[in-house]
Amino acid sequence: MATAVFVGLATLDIAYAVRRYPAEDSKTQAEDQFLGAGGPAANAAVAYAFLSGRDPALITALGEHQLAQAIRRDLERFGVAPVDVTPAGTQRPPVSSIVVATESGTRTIVSLDGSRVSAPFDPGALESLHDAAVVLVDGHYPEPALGFAAAARESGITVVLDAGRWRSVHAELLPLVDVAICSAAFAPPGTSGTPAEVFDDLHARGVHRVAITQGDKPIRYSEIASNHHPARPDAESAQHAHTTPREQVRSPSERETEAAHVGEIAVPRTQAVDTLGAGDILHGAFCHYYAAGQSFPDALRAAAAVATASCAYLGTREWMRHHPRPDQSTR
Repeated sequence: MATAVFVGLATLDIAYAVRRYPAEDSKTQAEDQFLGAGGPAANAAVAYAFLSGRDPALITALGEHQLAQAIRRDLERFGVAPVDVTPAGTQRPPVSSIVVATESGTRTIVSLDGSRVSAPFDPGALESLHDAAVVLVDGHYPEPALGFAAAARESGITVVLDAGRWRSVHAELLPLVDVAICSAAFAPPGTSGTPAEVFDDLHARGVHRVAITQGDKPIRYSEIASNHHPARPDAESAQHAHTTPREQVRSPSERETEAAHVGEIAVPRTQAVDTLGAGDILHGAFCHYYAAGQSFPDALRAAAAVATASCAYLGTREWMRHHPRPDQSTR
């Protein structure tokens, strides 16, 4: 049965809900709290596991620290199989502290992300690609991201990039990417970050499908015409992951002659309580719907509905208790 692989950051998230953001040098009684594994790739993997009923792999850096054990247990509880590229590491995993102001529906995050963690590429971890129809990379750990994206490209597996902000690794990573889902803050060098510039830049780098999320504003997307849907939606086609040839990478001059279809997707309205991880959840949901065979805009639309639903609750897990439960017989 085809599944997915997620490559990137896993953190321990500690979120507190308060009515209004606290004043400086003050003490505030929280209304509620959330504690669980977080990070772009980890949250996306959890959302994918829930929606698909399958057990995706998460390639990340955890180590032996006690906090890493808490992250690992939480991921496993929600159907994600962590693959640790630093199994003997003694580093403290990244911890994110989040204040959620429920009156405004905003969240403020303080975190070291993965900047102090050295995560190597472990070729042995590529076994995770055996049944994969899609690979998502968040770019936080450059070596695993590049290694898995290159192997996925060679094997005919769709590569999705979670592009929050420009990172130096993106210059090398983007030519390996099929789908890039960018935040409104993503601005490649030499651009001012406008949607038109981002679309043109990423298409010129070989990315066929690009989307830009803008919070509760419409998702902008651009898709270069192609008869090839890179995701393999069924188990039989997934078995041929290592024999299916990829669509040939076109030269910049050839890509310039291809017409791009540009559109917008409205984001459902909701009374947001907490937007923490909504973008990550959108990415995981997109991987599920796209790998299941939906078109690029349809997969974005379905994923946006899931992400919006998650904003009605504190934290990145509660939404699953209120969302229609998929058929778990596929797990």
